[in-house]
Amino acid sequence: MAEYIRAGRLSGEISPKVEASLVLASTPPGLVETVGVPKVCIVGFSCIADSTRECNSFVKTMEQIPSSPLLPYEPAANFAFGSLCEPLKAIYPAGWYWVTTGHILSHTSSNMDWWGIRDAFLQTPPGLTNTLTVIGCCINDNNTNDETIRDGAYGPVPFAGVIVGTFSVYQDEVDRPALLRYQAATNACTEPHVQMYNVLEHALNAETFIKVFPGATGVKLRALRTKLDPSGVFFDPTRARPW
Repeated sequence: MAEYIRAGRLSGEISPKVEASLVLASTPPGLVETVGVPKVCIVGFSCIADSTRECNSFVKTMEQIPSSPLLPYEPAANFAFGSLCEPLKAIYPAGWYWVTTGHILSHTSSNMDWWGIRDAFLQTPPGLTNTLTVIGCCINDNNTNDETIRDGAYGPVPFAGVIVGTFSVYQDEVDRPALLRYQAATNACTEPHVQMYNVLEHALNAETFIKVFPGATGVKLRALRTKLDPSGVFFDPTRARPW
């Protein structure tokens, strides 16, 4: 699936107006008996189109992706922007503890070990009910590797890429070590290919700063720190040791 999305993005088959996501997650409670398996892959597509006709053309493209679904595909439906995340609420429980990483990879990472991510997820103990990995696409305005980019939630992304977010959620501290092992296994697959880190999901230190705030952004932040905090009173991630 991820490779199909990657190839489609590069060939122009999938419109930049389509946000594709692949979620490896524990089966939502209401579906356990229906699907008969403890872990599932949830595939979703969000289209922000100018018309129903345009949206339908995007949907037809996505229906070509080969798969054998456990449940029938849900028909396309209109969503208000604020309700786009409603279908995923069940796997993001409120009030739990989270351990997260967010990696942004370039589409040129052709030797990415996608099967390794799948295997890491399948090998997590069944009792850890909310370990999940989310894979989606990020693109620039022209879906090319030029500097014509649009800023967004992850900051400027000057390349067509894939976002891989690994999330471990727990209520009992006893589960934390196993979740960290799961996260380490998925990170081992993605870390060699990281082009950027998600600033909200990574501790800032000397090793990550350059990939959280790349290029001119990092230069500007360093200059502001030198000007406004010359004595180093506040935490300086450019000098902090990696965790």
